[in-house]
Amino acid sequence: MTKTGPYQGAVGFTVFDWLLPYVEQGPLYNASNNNVNTVVGGATVYAHPIPTYLCPSDASSPSNKGATTNGGANHWAVSNYSANYNFFGDPTKPTTAERLEGNSTMATFTDGSSNTIVFSERYGTCGTSGIANSSSTYGNLWSDSNSVWRPVFCINQYSQSPTSTGYVTCLTPQILPDWVSGCESRRVQSPHAGGIHVCLGDGSVRMVGGSIDATLWANLCHPKDGETLGEF
Repeated sequence: MTKTGPYQGAVGFTVFDWLLPYVEQGPLYNASNNNVNTVVGGATVYAHPIPTYLCPSDASSPSNKGATTNGGANHWAVSNYSANYNFFGDPTKPTTAERLEGNSTMATFTDGSSNTIVFSERYGTCGTSGIANSSSTYGNLWSDSNSVWRPVFCINQYSQSPTSTGYVTCLTPQILPDWVSGCESRRVQSPHAGGIHVCLGDGSVRMVGGSIDATLWANLCHPKDGETLGEF
């Protein structure tokens, strides 16, 4: 039977799984059969490092897998990029599951594509305890849609679960935090001293300064707040 609907019965997919055909990973996408647990080329889909999703400047995950045994993240491939919940989710929906899944279109975002952050950088492994294998050390796993491991930002919670309705005032980025002792996984992080790279809705990529005003950052991360933006 043909599966219908925007998610087509996919198991464990994140936005980065859906993007595979567009980053030269069509064979992996097709072989996955819409399930991240499918074994492809001797490894599960989620264990495949994707070159396009990795930044060589991130020192948190040298094996391109999670640098923590917490939750078995050391078996999952990381990403150094994360998706904006305010853009890809649907904060107006009544349940957490519906808010996470989203079903929005670009046409509903009234602020304009050049004024909305869609993706940003994030460390592959991130914690505050100073202990790599601590239960509070998490990861940004490109093919994991489960709670703390989701490759998402602007939910503003370590659980990465939007437990209340409404668009979120996105927390500002961290610039060069220590990955194991000073890294808040509820935020995005940059391994670059000059600022953080973001991808806007029009496909352009910019580096935003690390001292960006908190209100301006929040406005950039909200696709339909109608606020006038300053220079960034």
